[in-house]
Amino acid sequence: MQPLRPLVFAALAVVLAACGGGSASPPAKTSATAAAPGPAAPAAAAAAAGAAADEPVIDVCALFPRAAVEKALGKIDRTRNLNVTDPKAPMRTAGGSGGCFWEGAKLGQHMRIEVHSAASLARQGLGSPRRYIDMGWAIGADASAVDGLGEVARTRPSDGKSIELIAGTADRTVHLLASGISRDQAVAVVRAGLEQIKLP
Repeated sequence: MQPLRPLVFAALAVVLAACGGGSASPPAKTSATAAAPGPAAPAAAAAAAGAAADEPVIDVCALFPRAAVEKALGKIDRTRNLNVTDPKAPMRTAGGSGGCFWEGAKLGQHMRIEVHSAASLARQGLGSPRRYIDMGWAIGADASAVDGLGEVARTRPSDGKSIELIAGTADRTVHLLASGISRDQAVAVVRAGLEQIKLP
């Protein structure tokens, strides 16, 4: 995870597409456009970006409310930490990011959660949680709004068996990719991630 990719969010779309193996994380580098001269970044964003460098990796497997996961998946058969912390790894999980994968006892039932702090997103040049979600998940054919979840939330069309949901508050984003659970269960899990996890 570069930040996880494992948290590799080279672009939200890319991250989603790569949602298979590691955990996701903001892209390691920003685009030329993002780096080009323009309006000065808000002081708060600049401060957040600096703070992210000192943030520890988020241990989502340890911090995420297990009861919320079990309520959606039932008995948990396997848990896998998606963070890559080996200093020799070509892409490591960035500070302020983390991911976890849970597999339920029923065949085909699993869930992946990635969490990013606002500071981590800012450091990756992705802006605030709201801006990141608004830009990467524009409402339309590709995504729809989810009301009453965090400050902003989006979901993508599913095949009836899988679901993808991302939501953000002022200090974080929680991104869920799951199979074998309902939309309501997914919303409940993401809500737990927004409200119950105490970031390091």
